[in-house]
Amino acid sequence: MLTFKDKILLFLDYLSDQAIFCPRRFIYEGFNSCEYSRVDRRLQALARDDKIVLEGRGKSGLVKLKVPISGFWRDEVFDLRRFKEKWPWDGLWRIVLFDIAEENRKVRNLIRRKLKNLGFAMFQKSVWVTPFDVAEDVVEFLKKAGLKGPVEVLEGRRLFVEDEKEMAGKLWHLEDINGEYHRLLDLKHFSFEDWLAVRVKDPTLPRELLPKTWYADEVEKKLGKMVNSETLNFTDDRL
Repeated sequence: MLTFKDKILLFLDYLSDQAIFCPRRFIYEGFNSCEYSRVDRRLQALARDDKIVLEGRGKSGLVKLKVPISGFWRDEVFDLRRFKEKWPWDGLWRIVLFDIAEENRKVRNLIRRKLKNLGFAMFQKSVWVTPFDVAEDVVEFLKKAGLKGPVEVLEGRRLFVEDEKEMAGKLWHLEDINGEYHRLLDLKHFSFEDWLAVRVKDPTLPRELLPKTWYADEVEKKLGKMVNSETLNFTDDRL
């Protein structure tokens, strides 16, 4: 689960690259019903951790990232690469199979958590699939964690299902996510936090596996226009 500090860092990364300062008021206005003091406490903590640079005080102060955002996530709740990029699909599925006994459920849960972070979905019990080219990431994780035994990582051109797009929709709950994106489009204004709440659920699947009408791109364009507006007044005048 993302902490408030995580959200601020993602917002800073969204607003600009690490070399550019942004007004502190952008951060105040990018979140729902946040108190200035709460934001300032988080900013001060991030500055002490040497992750951001602060100049000035209050709304007129300036903030910038000190290092690339990927440099301070070690156990992210989602794969940051999929958050920032849209990967092209090579048409291959990555499949992980494991059969770990109940008495070793801590190990089993560790594997499941990592697979979810990398964008896998559970195809059936102990069988996880993803269209992303992350097989090497899985193998590296298994080696570092010292996990051996009944875990297999496979790659295949096609899964044994009639309709891969329909399957993807069910595995990643795409209809629900698309509905949340559509709800944001129906609002006159929405906050970065509103968008982020949906974005972290979005598996960012290849276009070939998405519904014909997918609202994510429209929502991002709308967010970009609001962020680049002079007022940045996200949350007022909701429909």
